[in-house]
Amino acid sequence: MSFYGGPRSCIGFRFAIAEMKSLLFHVIRGFEFKLAVDEDALWSRSGILMRPQLRGSNKTELPVVLTPLG
Repeated sequence: MSFYGGPRSCIGFRFAIAEMKSLLFHVIRGFEFKLAVDEDALWSRSGILMRPQLRGSNKTELPVVLTPLG
């Protein structure tokens, strides 16, 4: 385990996390996100985390349409 905690943990652990965040930011900003359904069709189940669900469905889902930006 290269990023294992403890006295012999990887010294580049924090840098690797920052690099992944940067990569994810650059990939995500190239798309436009829109809901694929009306907002009225969604509700959120509360618990430790709020999870979006479609009304009448028992699955956790948030349908979106991704459009690449030119």
